Amino acid sequence: DKLLLPVDEKPMVRHAVDAARAAGLGPIVVVTRPEASQIRAAIGPTGVRWVINEAPDAGIGRSVAAGVADVIGRASAAIVVLGDMPWIRAVHLRTLAGAWRPDVDRAVVPTFGGRWGNPVLWSEAAFEALTGLRGDRGGRDLLRSGAGVRTVEMPDDAILRDIDSPEDIRG
Repeated sequence: DKLLLPVDEKPMVRHAVDAARAAGLGPIVVVTRPEASQIRAAIGPTGVRWVINEAPDAGIGRSVAAGVADVIGRASAAIVVLGDMPWIRAVHLRTLAGAWRPDVDRAVVPTFGGRWGNPVLWSEAAFEALTGLRGDRGGRDLLRSGAGVRTVEMPDDAILRDIDSPEDIRG
């Protein structure tokens, strides 16, 4: 599992949880496949909520849907942080949260050099649509209309960098 690969001396997936905790966000929900005991061990007893995606092969959309469904009624927004983006830090998450205007924004999208990236903050106004996601596209299609979508410039390109191969770890 690529999420267990070491990045800066800890498992890749641990970076997302540590960033959320350092940003003061909560509840922190981790979505995993049913047989994810190694992911649980890599994250450790860190006070996260575990949500099982019973259909992990259905794509990232299904994982986003499962995580968002878990926070309905308990959160007014959710930042979807991907486990394969280990360079995301608390500053990125705090910047998203600080830019969010709950009465106006449906989503807050990070940018760097004019390019959209991840993670994205979603207002609860988008939760219902997010719980219907399937496939490998995540919420990108929901952002295309532009209605209620705010962008916020980030201090670096971490929002554009994920790990798809061992070469990506070296940056």
